[in-house]
Amino acid sequence: MERVPLTPPDHWTWRGDSYAYLSQGWRIGDLVYTGGQVALADDGSVVAPGDVETQTRVVYQNIERILALAGASLSDVFKINSFYVCHGDADELERFWEKMARTRGEFFRSPGPCGTGVRVEGLVYDGLVIEVEAIAALAGTT
Repeated sequence: MERVPLTPPDHWTWRGDSYAYLSQGWRIGDLVYTGGQVALADDGSVVAPGDVETQTRVVYQNIERILALAGASLSDVFKINSFYVCHGDADELERFWEKMARTRGEFFRSPGPCGTGVRVEGLVYDGLVIEVEAIAALAGTT
């Protein structure tokens, strides 16, 4: 089974040269897996700290770039795992979730992929509020 690493040119990488060996995704046979995508600029700085709408948009744009390297698109995604940071009461959490879901909806037609959402205390860098990984099947496969 063919294994192909997927990292778009000029894609963000984790801060520090010691992490540059990590791939942003892999195509293994007819499946494409993305690593957790966050809203980092090419220089490793956090994009729009604390802004779930902007960060969600950047995350899915990053996922699109990785999928494209494998000949896939968001319409081929069947599973997403989302990790998000939201501190506050139930009302604040609901507003956060609505903003994130509405923005995510810009990228998927109905029915969208199945998903898992995990609320976490924090992500790798301060200011990041969402991280998403995706699994896709190349078009024409089951």
